[in-house]
Amino acid sequence: MSANSLITVPAEFTLAPREARLVTLLEHARQSTFNRDPDGTILRFAGGWVRDKLLGIQSNDIDVVINNMSGEDFAKIVTAYCQANELDISSTAVIKMNPEQSKHLETATVRIFGNWVDFVNLRSELYAENSRIPTITIGTPFEDASRRDITINSLFFNLRDKTIEDFTGRGLFDLEAKLIRTPLDPLVTFTDDPLRMLRTIRFASRLSFTIEPETASFLADPSCHAALSQKISKERIGIEVHKMLCDPHPELAAQYLDKTGLLRVIAVLAGELAANPGLPFDRLYQDTFARPLDGLPENMTPSDLILAFKNISAANLVPQHQPGFVSRVPPPAESKPKKAKGASNEPKRAAAAAAANPSLPKDQDSLADLIPNLPEDAPQRCLYIGYLAAMLLPIRNLPPLPIVPTTGSAATPATEATAAAAAAAAASMSPPAPATSKFGIAPVLPASISRTNRVIRDLLKLPHRDANSVCVVIRSIPLWEPYLARFVGPDTSPDAAPSVACHDLPSTAGGDLVRHELGERIRAAGPLWHVSLQLTILLATFPAAGLPGGQADHDAWLATARALAQRAFSHISQLGLEEAHLFRPLLNGHQIASIPGIRMGPLIGHLLNLLMGWQLEHPNATADQAHEWLTASLPELLLVAERAREMAAVAKK
Repeated sequence: MSANSLITVPAEFTLAPREARLVTLLEHARQSTFNRDPDGTILRFAGGWVRDKLLGIQSNDIDVVINNMSGEDFAKIVTAYCQANELDISSTAVIKMNPEQSKHLETATVRIFGNWVDFVNLRSELYAENSRIPTITIGTPFEDASRRDITINSLFFNLRDKTIEDFTGRGLFDLEAKLIRTPLDPLVTFTDDPLRMLRTIRFASRLSFTIEPETASFLADPSCHAALSQKISKERIGIEVHKMLCDPHPELAAQYLDKTGLLRVIAVLAGELAANPGLPFDRLYQDTFARPLDGLPENMTPSDLILAFKNISAANLVPQHQPGFVSRVPPPAESKPKKAKGASNEPKRAAAAAAANPSLPKDQDSLADLIPNLPEDAPQRCLYIGYLAAMLLPIRNLPPLPIVPTTGSAATPATEATAAAAAAAAASMSPPAPATSKFGIAPVLPASISRTNRVIRDLLKLPHRDANSVCVVIRSIPLWEPYLARFVGPDTSPDAAPSVACHDLPSTAGGDLVRHELGERIRAAGPLWHVSLQLTILLATFPAAGLPGGQADHDAWLATARALAQRAFSHISQLGLEEAHLFRPLLNGHQIASIPGIRMGPLIGHLLNLLMGWQLEHPNATADQAHEWLTASLPELLLVAERAREMAAVAKK
């Protein structure tokens, strides 16, 4: 690419009325007496708005670049012009440079005609070898286009000439050919700012574009992986992963992450680097890619599982599913997250923008703006948690990461010896027994959950709520396996007769699967029980040979899984257990403590759990009958409750 690569074409798209008003206003402000150099000033819309407009996608992400002054200076000109003409405009908000939030240049933001518009000057960036924080100077349009992540994000709309400007010489072609490529050599683009690797994948999956081969090869390059691990903050990586899972095609994002090795970098290598700060990077990198990940059936990829989960969920879980709608729900103002020390003011501005115009959200950069505070069983959240769990299932059998003390702690940092000791301790742990106790006592959590939890919370910096939800989903998968064994027969095609009819399944004590044990599984999984059940069904029905036939094999697998899911959900519905996670005991703690031989204390909670198991087996029981059962069974119940208390104490240690 050279400075002579410019391609200019007329802008053949039609501006929306609000966009046309904005263009007219900005041009009038440029030509006004408030601007000392109206002829020398050129205004351009840049990046995502131009890309989306050419693709026929509605966009509210308007960035204005100026060639001969700072964004703040031109924003002041616009404000002065609007005030002089009695036009409604907000005050100018200046967002300071914050490289950790990918804000490399000071940006001025003004709300005009209901839209937030960002103003910034054209810029040139020079990166140091070991930093993603560039030295920035005012640049030319060519330099500005060259420093962007991909060519289709490097296009400009010239407001004066009403033309599309492609200074890379490739952006318009790539948009037409549905290609994703970097403006410069991929090694230069990715090592300068390695976050662009994840953005490349995100836009490829969002738009269903193909990543150009040379660009794709550097996504798998070890030096680029090293740059991502060493230069990019965990929060920025987490934001990109979240956006990928909220876009219409999360399975494509997972496929690219898996094939390029980036999934191992962000989910495995990052943990090893945090747990073993004294070990060489090259050794940890080699160990990461040599380590087998056996959390999924052989021949299954996270992309296979995410796509199947999306399809099966659309049919059995959330019929109102619409692609890409997870990130389009504005967060309600139920809670106000604390502002992190040193954080930018953009989340506050973005939240105000979303509240002012929720139907056209701007592409946000803050987790507080990205993740809506939805109920746990909301369809959008169920899909998102299912996608995140499916993406991280490959690492579920890895040993937990040793905890490394933070700076200032007197404890010794993790070393090779402590890491080996932690791995040996984890390997010696036996898997938990299935929850088939008469009284429905849940098993001890497998140790692998702690790694998944830490990846989400500490390495991706996603909310603790998301980490807890994903861990509950993954923990519940082994609980569903014995239940599904009753349904999986020699023929589970949609037209085949069930191997075990729903009405023949045992519903009284003494059977293989009593009603209260099924209810306890649902209660253990909580509001997301259907997510864990469907993932378990997909894992259980995946063909041993994989999907060598492509789409035909995928469709056959999905048909088998959907038939099994329909029968399982029908059985649960017949037993009236769809909302078992919301059931409450017939007696409260004080009522139980009034029974002779029982007093208030830690055992009350375990007795309440046992009572709930009995209620699940006796759905029509009354409070008097529950009291009578507790009284008659008290000696045995106290022994079981004491054992459960001891098990819980051991698990806590």
